[in-house]
Amino acid sequence: MKKIVLSFILIMSMISPLLADDGTAVSPLKRQSLLLNINSPEVYKPTGAVIGEQTFFKIKAEPQSHIMFITSFDNIGAPAILGQKLRLGFEYNIIESTVSESGIVEIPVNLEKNKELLDKNLYFEALVWKNEDFGDIRVARIMAANGRETESNEVNIKAPLKDPSIPSFSPSISGLSPELVTAVQNIKNDSNSAKERLEYEYPQNTPAVLKNLDAPELMK
Repeated sequence: MKKIVLSFILIMSMISPLLADDGTAVSPLKRQSLLLNINSPEVYKPTGAVIGEQTFFKIKAEPQSHIMFITSFDNIGAPAILGQKLRLGFEYNIIESTVSESGIVEIPVNLEKNKELLDKNLYFEALVWKNEDFGDIRVARIMAANGRETESNEVNIKAPLKDPSIPSFSPSISGLSPELVTAVQNIKNDSNSAKERLEYEYPQNTPAVLKNLDAPELMK
């Protein structure tokens, strides 16, 4: 009896991957699709792009795979590229690379420092293949920052963060140094911890300044 039970368990364990959740058989086409999805190349989208700086896109694929990474400022109008219809504009840029033995390649994208690009979207697609005849070419899946697949192929373009080392001109307030005025302006809307740092750096002036953070002179 034990042998019969064990044999039944063994048979069920062999056929269970071929069954759907409702117990019906999964078609060979669907099984192939699941396997292809597991092994398909992936491009990891960054949270955003910055004008005047490099933005890096990571692509995971089989080592020695060829990469064609394409970007555009539009998502419609591009002709088929290597036989693939992509969600890109008529004007696009191409960056080519090869996947290293680690299975990861970083693609740097340079955006010119053009204020007209602010708040626009940069659209992208990645083509991956190994065979010289392009017979195995595939469009990489797009992975969001949370690690899940997404249909979104755009990143928003933002301005670079202000460099605190660059001096700025601030309105003068009687009795306060320009450095202190700048520091106060930078932390007007910050947390209490920032105010504590100010108190540590300027103990002789802090009490009066902190009491008047919302004064009209400091709200400019």
